[in-house]
Amino acid sequence: MAVGRTGSLSILSIVTLLAGLWMIICPFAIGAASGARWNGVIFGVLVAIFAIGRLASPGARALSWVNLCFGIWLLISPWVLGFTGSGIRWNDTVTGLVILIASAVAAKDAGVVATTTGGESGYNQRKVA
Repeated sequence: MAVGRTGSLSILSIVTLLAGLWMIICPFAIGAASGARWNGVIFGVLVAIFAIGRLASPGARALSWVNLCFGIWLLISPWVLGFTGSGIRWNDTVTGLVILIASAVAAKDAGVVATTTGGESGYNQRKVA
């Protein structure tokens, strides 16, 4: 059976990657306190690594599930860790939500498509944009 990558999976993985990179940069741009800064950097790096892994291996749905968990953590971490300053709190909440949604949709997408011709030729490969 031939398989091809879906364009939507690539877009979702790139969105997740960019959100991870933003989590690395933003605490320094906002001037967040040390705890908030390291939370953003550590989880931003992890999200970016798993998003790159999903781009490289479209069938590895588990990577998106892991990023979904990181998104949940980023969504709730400002309150769990008691971040002060509304800028970093809103940034982590919104970025965590973006990661959560993009990863949830990507986790449902296996990243492959197989089509049948209905005849004796069996399966055909088709790339979906």
